[in-house]
Amino acid sequence: MVGDELAHSEPYTHIEPTQQVELATQQETESVNASETETLAAIDALKSDSAQYAAAKASAAAQWGISVKAVNAKLKAWRKTEKRPYIPEPYQQVDGVAHGFVVNDIGVWFNADDEALRVCSRLDVLAWTRDDKSESWGRLLRWQDGDKHPHHWAMPIELSYGIGVELAKSLSMQGLEISPARKALQKLADYVVGCKPAARARCVSKTGWCRDVYVLPQQTLGDSDDRAIYQSADGAANPYSSKGTLSEWRKQVAALCVGNSRCVLAVSMAFAGVLLPLAGVEGGGVHIVGSSSTGKSTTTKAAASVYGQSHEGAENKYWHSWRATDNGLEGIASLHNHSLLILDELRQTPAKTVGEAVYMLANGEGKNRANRNGASKPVKSWQLLYLSNGELTLEAHMATVGMRPHEGQEVRFAKIEANAGAGLGIFEQLNGYADGAALSDAFKAATTRQYGTAGIEFIRYCIVHYHSLKDELQHRINGFVDRNIPADAQGQVQRVAQRFGLIAAAGEYASQWGITGWQQGEATQAAQVCFKNWLDNRSSHGDNQEKESMLEAVRSFILRHSASRFSLADSAKDEKILNQAGWIRHSGKVMDYLIIPDVFRQEVCAGFEVNAVCRALDEEGLIYSTIEDSKKRYSVKQSFGSMRTRFYTIPSTILDNAA
Repeated sequence: MVGDELAHSEPYTHIEPTQQVELATQQETESVNASETETLAAIDALKSDSAQYAAAKASAAAQWGISVKAVNAKLKAWRKTEKRPYIPEPYQQVDGVAHGFVVNDIGVWFNADDEALRVCSRLDVLAWTRDDKSESWGRLLRWQDGDKHPHHWAMPIELSYGIGVELAKSLSMQGLEISPARKALQKLADYVVGCKPAARARCVSKTGWCRDVYVLPQQTLGDSDDRAIYQSADGAANPYSSKGTLSEWRKQVAALCVGNSRCVLAVSMAFAGVLLPLAGVEGGGVHIVGSSSTGKSTTTKAAASVYGQSHEGAENKYWHSWRATDNGLEGIASLHNHSLLILDELRQTPAKTVGEAVYMLANGEGKNRANRNGASKPVKSWQLLYLSNGELTLEAHMATVGMRPHEGQEVRFAKIEANAGAGLGIFEQLNGYADGAALSDAFKAATTRQYGTAGIEFIRYCIVHYHSLKDELQHRINGFVDRNIPADAQGQVQRVAQRFGLIAAAGEYASQWGITGWQQGEATQAAQVCFKNWLDNRSSHGDNQEKESMLEAVRSFILRHSASRFSLADSAKDEKILNQAGWIRHSGKVMDYLIIPDVFRQEVCAGFEVNAVCRALDEEGLIYSTIEDSKKRYSVKQSFGSMRTRFYTIPSTILDNAA
């Protein structure tokens, strides 16, 4: 079974080829008589030893009174007659290998009539792969790179189309040695497509839970009759890696977190992502904000060490920069499904799009995109927690381009102050070190030596307790919420409290299972401290903040643009307004702002649902409406001069409470 092969197979021996297969000269071949056949066979058998092979040919040339070049021609003629091209030993045929190919420890060979082409270093095709709909077929490949590190890749079969360039690019970038011969590219594709392995596996396009097994790029944890394998179109970089032992990670990393709420919270978040689909809690983020001197990057290193490398120079470090395009961020997010995504330094992402990114990451779905033919590509999806840090808050960053976050964004991006208030920056206690800088250095050194073992162990425990965790998690989360939210708190606060409750529960499980070495209650206490920090810095405990944000968005638009993008409806002048937003009409003592529908939907309501904004305005008597076909409409037909068209009409009383 593929699962057993992946989990337990021994790495195959890697033998460097002693020489490339020689090409015979293109001169006219000489005849081979019966007496020469035995000598030629003996020479051919020595071909893997270049010195002995050359000596044998020289001896035959002297014996027969011909040149070495002529001996080469006889060898070529003999091989063609015998139909046995040279393939170096050790020779071993693999079951299901493509017709015309031979696989051994030296590589994959194409077996032509008169020569053998070495296509690439050894590449095994282990299984057919396909998704739950029996679509997205591919092959599960295995090889070793030049450093003898093993690689597995569930390759989408479409990469082998054409002359195999895309397939060769992806494999060579991951360390497979491919022959420079032009026809080797096509033969590589022919080999992969032509292999017919007996095993089957299910492919998934994102990491995380697939039924009751947990899929990672290079391994699948848990047992299933139908093995699940991660499949990416490009052999995406694998951020999951390990070094050291769990025991040493516990002593050198987890022990430094004790008594330091931000560090304990960050590590607990790494575990909590695994529990998201079992808990029924929505995804979301925590943003640790503060100056560079507070040591907030320590939380990044601590959290990243649960699954992989954290030091800056690591090629496949577990954390990522906020500096990513939407498309790149979507790919990164799907690679951290049911886990923790760590994003460093908020200000590196464009202020104009950061609000959308916050929504996208928490809501778990990317954008609709079309392929070359205009058809929709599959939309990437995920469910994760994300840990962010930066010197700016979301509000301050968006303010640099005249924008402000909405309540929904702030709830999905819970802000925690990096300064823990103990005079030690991000720390509350030093755990034996002289100062905060020394403790930060200790974290940096320890996470370079020990990483990646704790996360795997936590997932293994979750697999064992998979069916009992759901009820337990709900009980723990509800208990946290009940103990920590104010009596008058409603939906928005409860949602954030649930996130912190999940983080607390995950940290407690990691302690209970002996992974962190923390005392019972350590993770819960850290989550409570950090949740209170978020709550204390929030302007409102109720649900009115989002409504007020909507009203403020309309109010702010009118204040900014009433003088430049609106003209007077009753003016005798025919004003030409660049990028016009609407008209101003006097109605008694009140002015009405008649806003063009497209402007209202795309600019005024940017970041909100249009109907939600209209309802919020309507509740306060700040928008005109009408009944048409028994339905309330907010885009109302208005007449002035010869014009009669629809507008969203806002009375100037909306400005009465403007700051």
